[in-house]
Amino acid sequence: MPASRDSDVVVSDHWSIHIPAGSVGAADTNLRIAPMAQPVGPRGSSGLEAVRLVLAAGQPVHPWTFTWRFDQPLEQGRQLYLLDDFGDGSAYGALPTEPDAAAQAPVRTHVAQLSADRRSGTVTVEHLSFKEWLLDRASDLANLLGKFFDQRTSAPECKDKAGRRTQRPAWLSEANFLEDQSAPMLVCVGSDPDPSKKDLAEVDIANNRGGALLVKTPVKPTWAWSSNIGDAVADWVPNVMTLLAEAINVPPADAGRTWIVLPGQQVHFGFSQDSLSPAGLPAEITSSFTPSAIVFGLLYNQLSKAIDGDSVLWTYGALLACGQKTLIKEKESGIGQGLAAAAKCVIDDSDGVVQTVKKVLSPAAFDKLAPQLSKVAAVRAALTRVLLLAETGFVLLDSVFTLNLPAGAFTISLFLARTKVVTVVPVDRDISAQRGYAVTPGYNGVDSCTSSYASVGRDVVSCSPSAAGADVCWVKADRLTMLCGGMPWEKALMAVTASSPVARVPVARDPQPWGLELSDGAHCRLRNGGSWGGRSDGFVGAYFCDRPNEYVLGKQDPTPVVNKAAPTWTVLVGDLQNPDSVLPPPKRVRVLIAYFAGAA
Repeated sequence: MPASRDSDVVVSDHWSIHIPAGSVGAADTNLRIAPMAQPVGPRGSSGLEAVRLVLAAGQPVHPWTFTWRFDQPLEQGRQLYLLDDFGDGSAYGALPTEPDAAAQAPVRTHVAQLSADRRSGTVTVEHLSFKEWLLDRASDLANLLGKFFDQRTSAPECKDKAGRRTQRPAWLSEANFLEDQSAPMLVCVGSDPDPSKKDLAEVDIANNRGGALLVKTPVKPTWAWSSNIGDAVADWVPNVMTLLAEAINVPPADAGRTWIVLPGQQVHFGFSQDSLSPAGLPAEITSSFTPSAIVFGLLYNQLSKAIDGDSVLWTYGALLACGQKTLIKEKESGIGQGLAAAAKCVIDDSDGVVQTVKKVLSPAAFDKLAPQLSKVAAVRAALTRVLLLAETGFVLLDSVFTLNLPAGAFTISLFLARTKVVTVVPVDRDISAQRGYAVTPGYNGVDSCTSSYASVGRDVVSCSPSAAGADVCWVKADRLTMLCGGMPWEKALMAVTASSPVARVPVARDPQPWGLELSDGAHCRLRNGGSWGGRSDGFVGAYFCDRPNEYVLGKQDPTPVVNKAAPTWTVLVGDLQNPDSVLPPPKRVRVLIAYFAGAA
């Protein structure tokens, strides 16, 4: 694949790929295309062709365009789409490239943009891995049927209070999930609608099936909201969710991070970058439908028709009181039996359900919700109809299909943005300024030159005194004159001379960024000696910033100033005044760009 010009690759008689110039990286590279022997999954769709794509240089720098061409126009009522599995396709029936690998990769489906004559369709993709073109019948009929049976819902929208769609915070570079109106869960990812909290990511999930959806977060969210309960007794939500999860045998280690979302209901999570950073890359929110959870979702559907909004509390009570009595084997054939057992449990002991709810609520919360638990007769009447074949027949078949969907349909993969690392080399091999750089006279007589702290290449020096501003310098061939940089993002250099020849130096042992661009908009430059202010908590200035009262701070110990533990680096930012000044604790801020000095 040439790096400098557009390319068009013919995969087959029907499939071609357009690769824009510059999208394979800086240098020419190889693209490996491994066709599958035959089309694979997912079940129910018509597979056309599938391949694995591997670019030797890694992932594309810019998106590629995939085109499929038909011999005849695609008939109305059918849709072309591309399955975009970020793994090796083993989740859909392809032989795994690593037989022992157990983890599922995130997946998306892309509906093709059809040409006016319906003879071709195009899709733009950013990742290379397993790809398969598929045809499917329009799912409108199934979706309408689901609406009639309360098995489909509307997608969440992630809007602010003014009704505008929110955008992901800058630290969350990508969110991958299955986007389809008939997916088991409907998802949106944005930012917290509160302007003062817009740096929090918000993930909203709607249950698009007839069973209860079990949603597990990778870490405890910063905040959570469930439409099942709303704001009426918000403080009750975390406690009851744990108890409900335990009632259907969710492992104790996961119960505190598992949310039960009833059919058509939503759960919203808020996450900070700091909370997600330890969760790995990507951080994954997973969901599932177990047969036991499906039973209580169906129970909720029946109750909601009889007692409307009061059905949530009754369903929770039934789950708490009857969950262990109605646990079924983890196979779809037991769903009907489990549903009947749950209904019988509630009918036979409605008072026991009420008392179970009372035990888990505070007295104030129970008094507030008690009116919802008074409709015993209506509940018993509703549950005598739970096995109406006209309804549960569709539900149970749909549940069987849902249980067999691949893991990608139940996974939200959150990718944290990586700090961009820029290596600045403002001079050429002769140590002359690169085009666009201005050179001004600087200090004469610097000495004591050593490796610059900001260097990631050889022979970049830092010299005394600090007042000379000669801490990032490139030495000319005479070993006396040099060009020194000020701010790494500025096209400006100073001509400086040494009092004696400067010895060649190696790369800095532990390079520190020359400059930082922070998520709060500040540009901060590495400290070069001098007398700075202080503070009583022991923090000292490591970088000065172009904003009043803002410095990047560090401790005079081995703790690194720039925390590189996560894909997005962070620093602590605060003020400096007098050494005994009591100041607010420093705030952790993300590093968007880190600049280093490279060899000529």
